[in-house]
Amino acid sequence: MLILNLKNYESLTGVNISATVNVVNEAVRLYGNHFAVVPPVVSLQEVMSLDPLFEVVAPHADGIDGEKTTGSVTPTSLKSLGIHKTMLNHSEHKLDFGQLSLTINKCEQSDIEIILCINNLNDLESYTKLGKIHSVAYEPEELIGGDKSVATEQPEIVMAFIEKLRKLAPESNAVIGAGVRDVVDIKLSLEYGATSVLLASGFALAENKLDYLSDLVKPFLER
Repeated sequence: MLILNLKNYESLTGVNISATVNVVNEAVRLYGNHFAVVPPVVSLQEVMSLDPLFEVVAPHADGIDGEKTTGSVTPTSLKSLGIHKTMLNHSEHKLDFGQLSLTINKCEQSDIEIILCINNLNDLESYTKLGKIHSVAYEPEELIGGDKSVATEQPEIVMAFIEKLRKLAPESNAVIGAGVRDVVDIKLSLEYGATSVLLASGFALAENKLDYLSDLVKPFLER
């Protein structure tokens, strides 16, 4: 799965969100269901109204529910939009251990699956004990948004992460991110044993976004 984190990139969100949905929808029509998109919170409802053919993932959820929750992204509100998965603990939106534990619990109650982001393998065992985690994404902070990919710069750590995850939580999927931007990075990630990759800046900067996705999806089609 290619997980496209739109962040708040101007070229992908706001007035351009409809065009982004159209591009990814066309990629799904051409190549099948190999794509997921993480829009900003303010765009979630609009994206869901545009009949996406791909999985929509929330960028964050809060460990709180109910109606008196001003400013919070509640798991119940996500579910009401038809969203069944959220990213948690991205390096740009970190949660402390207590908040993370509470949020995972609330998401489980609403049947919201979790993509948990980590940047330190030492934390993996503690995090996997918090509850059912659909996917774990390894993203070293220093490589996020840069020109160097974790798949090429830290292959031994990537393989250690995947091996450790298989032992601690064999039901969880391994996701590789941070600097992932081209077909070589994706091919290597899959060879190491990842099931998905998480990327952002490469998609945002691509001049022809459909051509870019057409290239990136090749390793998934060859499996």
